[in-house]
This record gives sequence, C-alpha cells and structure tokens, in this order.
Amino acid sequence: MRREVCRVAKIKEQHKKLADRWLAGDCSQEEAALFAGYAPKNARKQGYLVLDRPEVQEYIQEQLEKMQSERIADAVEIREYLTRVMRGEELEEQVTKLQDKTFQKGGGMIITERTEIIEVKPRMSDRNKAAELLGKGYALYTDRVEQDVKGTVVIVNDLPDD
Repeated sequence: MRREVCRVAKIKEQHKKLADRWLAGDCSQEEAALFAGYAPKNARKQGYLVLDRPEVQEYIQEQLEKMQSERIADAVEIREYLTRVMRGEELEEQVTKLQDKTFQKGGGMIITERTEIIEVKPRMSDRNKAAELLGKGYALYTDRVEQDVKGTVVIVNDLPDD
C-alpha cells in the first residue's frame, strides 16, 4: 500500500478536516468549521480565517491537483478498458420494454408494459473497434520500417560533364 506524502508544511488536523469538508463542495465555510469542531459562536470567523492561512491554501491546492489527476484516465487504464471491451468482459446497460399479457375469463386481455435494465456484452463491432484501437496503440499496423543506419553517407556524382 502506497502512503501519500503531504507536501504541505505541518497543518493542524482540525484545519485539514475543515478544508476537506469545504472541498467536498456541499457546505459553506461556516458549516465546514462546525464540522471540524469549532464552536458555533466562532464558526463563521474561524472558517474564513483557517481557509485563508497560507499552509491551508497550499493544502487545498494540493488536494485540487490530486482530485484533477484522479479524474483523468492514464494510458494503462485506457488499455485495460479497451482490453475488457475487446474480450467482452465490459458489460453495457440497456433499457428494454417487456409486455405481460393476462387473459380474462370473459375473453378480454390485459397488457401491462414494464421497463427493465439488462446488462449485455458489447456488440461485435464495438469489440472489433476496441481491438483496432489497441492495435494502433501498439503500432501493429504500421507498414514502414524504421532502421538505424550508422556510418557516413557518400554521394557520388557520376554524371558525365557536357
């Protein structure tokens, strides 16, 4: 298990708790201060003062960078996803309509419709596209040959002079 190292200088646990709660985005500075354990009487002022401290600002910036990098897929994650699609392991949700027919004694029929979400394997065209993208990523379809030539190139002018 990799341990995250905080680049920020020493920050109090209460300040960190306040900043984390505020970063969640579902509360104000005052509510974050109350969550962190500040007294209701001072919560608004403390929320503002704590979030304005340089070490807390640095911590917030570090957390924002980490959140942003976690949102972007890296090359390994993309290749793993494409491989799962190609192998048919990645399931897709589809909404389907189902009908239930009930016959009545008098000769009538009641039809009830319902929708259901089912998981299906990717279509063959999607699997082929995933395989194609993986192949392109590994440069399997390039026709040119790359060679490293070491030495000097000599150009000989053997055309007759007129």
